[in-house]
Amino acid sequence: MSRNDQMSGGQNSLSKRRTGFPRVIHHDTPLTKSSVGGPLLSLDGECVGMNIARASRVATFAIPAKELREIIGRMIK
Repeated sequence: MSRNDQMSGGQNSLSKRRTGFPRVIHHDTPLTKSSVGGPLLSLDGECVGMNIARASRVATFAIPAKELREIIGRMIK
């Protein structure tokens, strides 16, 4: 196992790859596994998205809040 894999939580801890996200925010906030699914906040404290995946120690992806509102709206109908 490479040092990068070790620092990222190891190869065995990776979840299955998902596709089909219309838009994602790529940011460099380091997150723990338990932080995935939590909010992505702006410097002003505004929720701008939800963290959905961690690709390495500092490569994180989030679904924008606007997309989440649309998805939730479709689910409620």
